[in-house]
Amino acid sequence: MKLISHNRIDGKPTRAIEETEQLFTLTRDGKIWFSGYRNENNSQEKLRQFQEKISPKAANYFLACIGYELSQA
Repeated sequence: MKLISHNRIDGKPTRAIEETEQLFTLTRDGKIWFSGYRNENNSQEKLRQFQEKISPKAANYFLACIGYELSQA
């Protein structure tokens, strides 16, 4: 599962240190990646990065819960 979150408003400039995009990825085997970016002068700069691993059982439970909630929409 990959989630992308944007924190931008068209036409409104962002502050130099403001994070404008976050990426979160979780795999069935429990690998997690998270990165935060900012956009400045039409280029993307990574501000932070996080990598971790959880148990496959916990990852599959989380993914099943998200899948259930999305199926109810």
